[in-house]
Amino acid sequence: MLKHNRINTFSLVVLWVRHDLETFPKRLKALEEFMLKVILPYLPNPKCRYQKEEN
Repeated sequence: MLKHNRINTFSLVVLWVRHDLETFPKRLKALEEFMLKVILPYLPNPKCRYQKEEN
């Protein structure tokens, strides 16, 4: 099982490097951009939409 976890971790790191997400701040920024484009437009709460437009 330990060997299996190493393979998964390595493949995840390769994926991050391939998409230029090797550091944690880059991953957070990509997640924030994804949330603004994909998730927030579908939320029913207008306060969330207002916060999106503010930024």
